[in-house]
Amino acid sequence: MKKDRKTTIVSTSDDVAALERDLRTHKRRQVGQLRLDIKGMDGERQNRLALEINRGYFACGCATATVLGIVGLIAGATHGWSTHLGADAGWAGAARAAAWALGGFAIGTSLGKLIGKRFAAIRLGRAVGELRQHFGPEELPPEKPTARCAVHGA
Repeated sequence: MKKDRKTTIVSTSDDVAALERDLRTHKRRQVGQLRLDIKGMDGERQNRLALEINRGYFACGCATATVLGIVGLIAGATHGWSTHLGADAGWAGAARAAAWALGGFAIGTSLGKLIGKRFAAIRLGRAVGELRQHFGPEELPPEKPTARCAVHGA
């Protein structure tokens, strides 16, 4: 991958293999914006794939975490309000209701983050898979066995 200051150009099968490796290891490099420059692929398809890859590669799951955090906050507050605030509950009941609301918010944001990142990884995998189809399967060196095979003796 050729690197400019803010843009990394994906143009060869090796560049796609690097993206696939990032996907397998769940690690993201500090590469800036990814741009496709692939010979034989039309510009509209390159732009669409570049948008999908950039969106998935740099996704953090924050939007999903926000939505599920708010849902968890409302659900926790509703549960806490209905179970811990009676006529004579006082400040202790209000504190328990607030604790339920904060717990719901924490659980919602955590789940939202995980779900958002997973959906982004799935979308990124599809886009990189489509890119891999353009180049054909990657040629891997043959694996050498590390122990003798009990069946074939090799």
